[in-house]
Amino acid sequence: MTSYTATVETAARRTPADLDAAIDALEAYHGAIGTSVLGRLEATITLDAETLRQATQTAVAVVADALGSPAVAVNVAPTADVDRAQGRPPIPELLSVADAAERLGVTRQAILQRIDSGAIAATKVGKAYVVRAADVTGSKGA
Repeated sequence: MTSYTATVETAARRTPADLDAAIDALEAYHGAIGTSVLGRLEATITLDAETLRQATQTAVAVVADALGSPAVAVNVAPTADVDRAQGRPPIPELLSVADAAERLGVTRQAILQRIDSGAIAATKVGKAYVVRAADVTGSKGA
Protein backbone atom coordinates (compact mmCIF):
# COMPACT_ATOMS: atom_id res chain seq x y z
CA MET A 1 0.00 0.00 0.00
CA THR A 2 1.10 3.52 -0.75
CA SER A 3 0.02 6.68 1.05
CA TYR A 4 -1.46 9.31 -1.28
CA THR A 5 -2.39 12.95 -0.75
CA ALA A 6 -5.41 14.14 -2.72
CA THR A 7 -6.90 17.59 -3.16
CA VAL A 8 -10.41 17.47 -4.56
CA GLU A 9 -12.14 20.65 -5.70
CA THR A 10 -15.94 20.53 -5.80
CA ALA A 11 -18.56 22.57 -7.61
CA ALA A 12 -19.80 24.07 -4.31
CA ARG A 13 -19.05 27.70 -3.61
CA ARG A 14 -20.43 27.74 -0.08
CA THR A 15 -19.52 25.96 3.11
CA PRO A 16 -21.75 22.91 3.69
CA ALA A 17 -24.75 23.54 5.91
CA ASP A 18 -23.36 21.05 8.42
CA LEU A 19 -19.63 21.79 8.42
CA ASP A 20 -19.08 19.64 11.52
CA ALA A 21 -20.54 16.61 9.73
CA ALA A 22 -18.28 17.25 6.71
CA ILE A 23 -15.21 17.49 8.92
CA ASP A 24 -16.25 14.33 10.78
CA ALA A 25 -16.67 12.49 7.46
CA LEU A 26 -13.07 13.37 6.54
CA GLU A 27 -11.57 12.71 9.97
CA ALA A 28 -10.28 9.22 9.11
CA TYR A 29 -8.47 10.77 6.13
CA HIS A 30 -6.88 13.64 8.12
CA GLY A 31 -8.98 15.98 6.00
CA ALA A 32 -8.75 19.73 5.67
CA ILE A 33 -11.47 21.85 4.04
CA GLY A 34 -10.79 25.16 2.35
CA THR A 35 -11.52 27.32 -0.67
CA SER A 36 -9.74 26.91 -4.00
CA VAL A 37 -8.24 29.81 -5.95
CA LEU A 38 -11.45 29.77 -8.01
CA GLY A 39 -13.61 30.23 -4.91
CA ARG A 40 -14.86 26.63 -4.82
CA LEU A 41 -14.93 24.36 -1.81
CA GLU A 42 -12.08 21.83 -1.75
CA ALA A 43 -10.72 19.23 0.62
CA THR A 44 -7.29 17.71 0.99
CA ILE A 45 -7.10 14.19 2.38
CA THR A 46 -4.52 11.45 2.88
CA LEU A 47 -5.37 7.83 2.13
CA ASP A 48 -3.71 4.49 1.52
CA ALA A 49 -4.34 2.71 -1.76
CA GLU A 50 -2.88 0.00 -3.98
CA THR A 51 -2.76 2.22 -7.08
CA LEU A 52 -3.02 5.87 -8.11
CA ARG A 53 -6.30 5.04 -9.85
CA GLN A 54 -7.76 3.54 -6.68
CA ALA A 55 -6.59 6.55 -4.64
CA THR A 56 -8.14 8.97 -7.12
CA GLN A 57 -11.49 7.19 -7.29
CA THR A 58 -11.68 6.86 -3.51
CA ALA A 59 -10.69 10.49 -2.91
CA VAL A 60 -13.28 11.82 -5.36
CA ALA A 61 -16.03 9.70 -3.80
CA VAL A 62 -15.10 10.50 -0.19
CA VAL A 63 -14.81 14.26 -0.70
CA ALA A 64 -17.90 14.57 -2.92
CA ASP A 65 -19.92 12.67 -0.32
CA ALA A 66 -18.52 14.66 2.62
CA LEU A 67 -19.04 18.07 0.98
CA GLY A 68 -22.27 17.17 -0.77
CA SER A 69 -21.08 18.40 -4.16
CA PRO A 70 -19.57 16.74 -7.24
CA ALA A 71 -15.83 16.98 -7.91
CA VAL A 72 -14.67 19.30 -10.69
CA ALA A 73 -10.90 18.87 -10.28
CA VAL A 74 -8.56 16.49 -8.51
CA ASN A 75 -4.84 16.33 -7.81
CA VAL A 76 -3.44 13.07 -6.38
CA ALA A 77 0.18 12.13 -5.73
CA PRO A 78 2.11 9.84 -3.41
CA THR A 79 2.41 11.57 -0.04
CA ALA A 80 6.20 11.11 -0.07
CA ASP A 81 6.37 13.07 -3.35
CA VAL A 82 4.11 15.82 -2.00
CA ASP A 83 6.24 16.12 1.13
CA ARG A 84 9.46 16.19 -0.89
CA ALA A 85 8.05 18.86 -3.25
CA GLN A 86 7.13 20.99 -0.25
CA GLY A 87 10.58 20.60 1.28
CA ARG A 88 9.53 18.36 4.17
CA PRO A 89 12.05 15.73 5.23
CA PRO A 90 10.88 12.11 5.13
CA ILE A 91 9.53 10.72 8.39
CA PRO A 92 11.62 7.77 9.54
CA GLU A 93 9.99 4.51 10.58
CA LEU A 94 9.36 4.69 14.32
CA LEU A 95 8.97 1.86 16.81
CA SER A 96 7.47 1.65 20.26
CA VAL A 97 9.67 0.34 23.07
CA ALA A 98 7.83 -3.00 22.88
CA ASP A 99 8.36 -3.24 19.10
CA ALA A 100 12.06 -2.37 19.48
CA ALA A 101 12.41 -5.05 22.16
CA GLU A 102 10.74 -7.62 19.93
CA ARG A 103 12.93 -6.69 16.98
CA LEU A 104 16.10 -7.12 19.07
CA GLY A 105 14.85 -10.14 21.02
CA VAL A 106 15.22 -8.45 24.39
CA THR A 107 12.83 -7.20 27.08
CA ARG A 108 11.13 -3.82 27.19
CA GLN A 109 13.17 -3.08 30.31
CA ALA A 110 16.39 -3.71 28.38
CA ILE A 111 15.34 -1.15 25.76
CA LEU A 112 14.40 1.38 28.46
CA GLN A 113 17.83 0.87 30.08
CA ARG A 114 19.51 1.46 26.70
CA ILE A 115 17.46 4.63 26.27
CA ASP A 116 18.43 5.83 29.79
CA SER A 117 22.13 5.13 29.12
CA GLY A 118 22.03 6.84 25.71
CA ALA A 119 22.86 3.64 23.81
CA ILE A 120 19.59 4.06 21.87
CA ALA A 121 18.26 7.51 20.98
CA ALA A 122 14.58 8.00 21.73
CA THR A 123 11.94 10.70 21.70
CA LYS A 124 9.22 10.96 24.29
CA VAL A 125 5.74 11.21 22.76
CA GLY A 126 3.23 11.80 25.51
CA LYS A 127 4.16 9.30 28.21
CA ALA A 128 5.84 6.80 25.86
CA TYR A 129 9.12 6.65 23.98
CA VAL A 130 9.59 6.02 20.27
CA VAL A 131 12.85 5.00 18.64
CA ARG A 132 13.94 5.10 15.02
CA ALA A 133 13.78 1.63 13.48
CA ALA A 134 17.19 2.23 11.93
CA ASP A 135 18.64 2.55 15.45
CA VAL A 136 17.48 -0.92 16.54
CA THR A 137 18.64 -3.06 13.66
CA GLY A 138 20.96 -5.88 14.46
CA SER A 139 21.05 -9.42 15.68
CA LYS A 140 18.65 -10.83 18.22
CA GLY A 141 19.80 -10.37 21.78
CA ALA A 142 22.26 -7.62 20.83
